[in-house]
Amino acid sequence: MLIDLLFHPDYTKKEKLLFVLFFLGMADRFQLAETMNCSVHNIDRMIKAWNHKLPPANRYILARRPARNRPRMYYLGPRGWAQVMEWLEENKQYYGKKKKTAGHYRGINEIFLRLVRRIGHDQLKERLSWYSSQEAREIMIYPWSLARAEEWKDPKVREAEQQLITRPDARAEIDGRPFWIEYDNSTKRESPIKEQFRRYIESLSYLPAYTNVRNPVIWVVPDERRQKTMKEWWSTVKHEPNYEGLDWIPEMHFFVAGEETDFLLESVQQAVSSVG
Repeated sequence: MLIDLLFHPDYTKKEKLLFVLFFLGMADRFQLAETMNCSVHNIDRMIKAWNHKLPPANRYILARRPARNRPRMYYLGPRGWAQVMEWLEENKQYYGKKKKTAGHYRGINEIFLRLVRRIGHDQLKERLSWYSSQEAREIMIYPWSLARAEEWKDPKVREAEQQLITRPDARAEIDGRPFWIEYDNSTKRESPIKEQFRRYIESLSYLPAYTNVRNPVIWVVPDERRQKTMKEWWSTVKHEPNYEGLDWIPEMHFFVAGEETDFLLESVQQAVSSVG
């Protein structure tokens, strides 16, 4: 929904800034400027306008500096969150952002922005859809809500089973072709990563193909060493005895940051060529 709101005629640039922060979660001023196709000066001006004469604890937009040598990361304060909820006619609970999550948000944003640069703002609305982690998970949960409709009438069963469904970092649809997006910054140990692989298998493999969630998973990592390690962990998990009888296992692709963009765009082009 982020791309649609970027081009929405009913909201000003200043109002769109709140939407961008809502869907990106956290972003630095340079990422915000590139997303909104404006100058960093304009971003600074809009942030100042939103927070004008408001006490720090009650501002629309808050900020954290993850490290001295890194740009300040901006995110919605409770007031900004409430404003976006009013516009979206939703009532989601507000959660602040921790300093330690800033690097993860920055990495996800850069995956998005690399696509923006290659596609270009003039073609963005027609070619790219980008979904936040929450939106991606809602897409993944939906077919399960149909398949388990009777069982999920029990709130305890619904909550317990939804906890087992994986939470992607994002979802990209390029020229209509979807991908699940994961950013790994080498902070997770082997056991949690393997469990995340299992959750992808169990969230997707038991659903029929027509649900359109059996999409490739794109993992973006900081360096070749982590890439090699992740591939080895995935090779182990996908051959575990529990999954021997499955007729389909998710595609997992692993890239050093920056190398995924060519793959994403070339995969779409190849899909279009094969249909043609």
